[in-house]
Amino acid sequence: MSKKIDFTVVGNGASITGELDVPHDVRIDGVFNGTVRCGSTITVGTDGVVSGEISAINGEIAGKVEGNVSCSKALELNEGASIVGDVSAKALIINKGGVLHGRSSMLDEKNQKGQKERSKNRPAKNDDGQAKRKENSVEIDL
Repeated sequence: MSKKIDFTVVGNGASITGELDVPHDVRIDGVFNGTVRCGSTITVGTDGVVSGEISAINGEIAGKVEGNVSCSKALELNEGASIVGDVSAKALIINKGGVLHGRSSMLDEKNQKGQKERSKNRPAKNDDGQAKRKENSVEIDL
């Protein structure tokens, strides 16, 4: 019996504008302009370009992203990756040759549980009005 694997691919040479909301893996090797909501892992290949917001469980970036990226678990920037925007994740890995121009917010366990319910890119507040996220301003060129 074969196992069915669900994923969506925006292939090299393709250009799409709009919203993509899928419960499974997404791979972008072409150009995507808009919002991507992925219920699993998003991969932006070396030729991939995303202009817009990305929300996923895990992210692996090797191409270009212009917009904010939110991953409830891990976000990894590989060699040649470039993100211009703010990122939030439980774990952020920037490999040699990866570039982040923006702020990073490291999610803790308490914040991660409510992330999907909150409006995008708006941190939860403590009783005193302070954001629960731990924020670090980062600009790294490796």
